[in-house]
Amino acid sequence: MDAASETQALIVIIFVTLLAFCIVVLYLLTNLIINRRRLNLTQKQLKDLNLGLEAQVQQRTEELSLSEALFKSLFEQSKEAVFLVEQDTFIIKACNARSEIIIGHSKEELIGRRFDDFFGKYLREVKTEGDYDYIYKTASGEIKMLEATIGSVNYKGKSCYQVICRDVTEKRSLEAQKIQNDKMISLGLMAAGVAHELKNPLGTITNSASFLKGEFTDPSPKAIKHLEFIESEVSLCKSVINNLAAMSKGTASKTLIESIKINTVLDRIVSLLERSLLENKIELVKAYSEIPEVKTSNTQVTQVINNIITNSVEAMPSGGRLIVGSSFLAAYLFHNAIKECNAVEIFIEDSGVGMDEAELTNIFIPFYTHKTESGGTGLGLWITYNLVKKLGGEIKVESQKGKGTKVSIILPVEQ
Repeated sequence: MDAASETQALIVIIFVTLLAFCIVVLYLLTNLIINRRRLNLTQKQLKDLNLGLEAQVQQRTEELSLSEALFKSLFEQSKEAVFLVEQDTFIIKACNARSEIIIGHSKEELIGRRFDDFFGKYLREVKTEGDYDYIYKTASGEIKMLEATIGSVNYKGKSCYQVICRDVTEKRSLEAQKIQNDKMISLGLMAAGVAHELKNPLGTITNSASFLKGEFTDPSPKAIKHLEFIESEVSLCKSVINNLAAMSKGTASKTLIESIKINTVLDRIVSLLERSLLENKIELVKAYSEIPEVKTSNTQVTQVINNIITNSVEAMPSGGRLIVGSSFLAAYLFHNAIKECNAVEIFIEDSGVGMDEAELTNIFIPFYTHKTESGGTGLGLWITYNLVKKLGGEIKVESQKGKGTKVSIILPVEQ
């Protein structure tokens, strides 16, 4: 091949190479343009998605904030005490404003403390969802009856008990008082029936005794003694009936405050029990002191004393000694009072079975009783506690197992 042919062949090769290079470059440019358009389209889609996602996040955030605000509002404005208690540690993680009123402690005192510190082992022993009754004693010594509803919630990533407490002290007190009032109404009807049935026979016996006295011209001392005995016994029967009627009037809804002689009230009550005490081998000791008249409710004081004496008698099934007395307390300072005042103490002391520390702690709890076999309801002392409190007084109990019990009711002389 000559030089011209070689040159021509070289030019063709170079041309073909350049043509192929141009085609490759053109292909790459075409793909670049297409991919760039796709990239722009994808970026636009991503931007649109991002804007939509931001809008959803903002909407959900607003909904969550609204839900949290609503929950907080419901939590704080609830009329019931609400506690969130960590299940593992029993630490109070949160509580609402109402809990401060019902429990008597501030949030600062409650949050971070163990639930056991305020309610004993109540929650620890229950540990199941449902409704429960709980007796709570405040720092001031006031007894409250609470209804507690226990549930499970998740709070800040922790499994917690949600304990909702309602103060039902007044409700239970009214229920207990209604039961007692029903009993007193029955007693009143019985007393009225007895008085009606015995009025005429007792009157006839009295008139006959007086007639016989006048018929004897020269009666023997023995005959006079028996006639006087008849009149005395009739008088005693009338007194018993009158006392029953007086005691049955404790059902009035309005409390009548009047000046009463405590020693007279005590005498009236024990006169109904003297024969029963004698039959049960119980020695009655009256330890009255000179005390002033007290401005209080006669019916409610009568009910209180009767409840306590009844309990004392029941505590001596094999006989014993019952001391009923009164004393004057000058310048006595009542619990939570701002100044001292004169007071009287009514005390009933028995030599009965007594109580241990656990029983002594629970005696004023409604429906607590260890006399279930004899039909005890556990309401007597609960009613007594509330009546004494209503009258502005205090009630104190001292007892030892096997050695007896002493109950003291302290009432202000002036309401």
